[in-house]
Amino acid sequence: MLQAQPSDCAEAGTGAIRQPGVSAGSSRYLDGPLRRAADVACAAVVLAAGAPLFAIIAAAIKLDTSGPVLFRQTRVGRHGRPFTILKFRKMPDDLPAQGPMLTARHDPRLTRVGAWLVWLKFDELPQFINVLRGEMSLMGPRPEVPEFVDLEDPRWRTVLSVRPGIFGMNQILCRTESDLYPSGLDGLEQHYRAHILPRKLEVDSDYVRRAGPVYELKLLMRGTMIGLFGSLSRFEHRPWARKKEFTEPAAE
Repeated sequence: MLQAQPSDCAEAGTGAIRQPGVSAGSSRYLDGPLRRAADVACAAVVLAAGAPLFAIIAAAIKLDTSGPVLFRQTRVGRHGRPFTILKFRKMPDDLPAQGPMLTARHDPRLTRVGAWLVWLKFDELPQFINVLRGEMSLMGPRPEVPEFVDLEDPRWRTVLSVRPGIFGMNQILCRTESDLYPSGLDGLEQHYRAHILPRKLEVDSDYVRRAGPVYELKLLMRGTMIGLFGSLSRFEHRPWARKKEFTEPAAE
């Protein structure tokens, strides 16, 4: 399997990726100026209106644990171009030394504030900055790290033909990806490659082929509702019970 490296991604990004099965209408819509204008307008409104909330979250993170407020990680974006995704930090700053970069079910590495951020999905809010930069869109497949991108797989070429998004079909079908991991799982990354990633690729490829204004509006409304209210029904992940629930060993 040919994995995407930053140099490979930069080289792949020099030309447009035209994919079989993607209609001309979908391509024009996804690349259109109106869609980009809507992304910029929505991101600007969220960042301006949410500034007080962002400040509160930043202060809580700094008071809870040492380290930066934002978590930065290289992801593979449109046409294979690498970019730095932004999230509110939900784990210790020395995470790479503590285990896999994936978040396991009931992951004990979550900080106190981080558990709340995951439960409310607020850790994703800084990605509206990525939208303003043109690296992401409101709607689209979730971006992956280079280690999980196989440039030989035609499904990846379809997924990488569009900007990654904050909201996508996979987020609607499964609000919390960590639910898909068995408790106390060893070999977290192997399980992700073998069982979770292939399904995500199929779902994201189907989204790219079907993308249109009406379809995306429905997904955006569903994604917003799930993001805002989905946590109210997910009491198995309630942060105030994490001392009892987060007793399973971390995945190695």
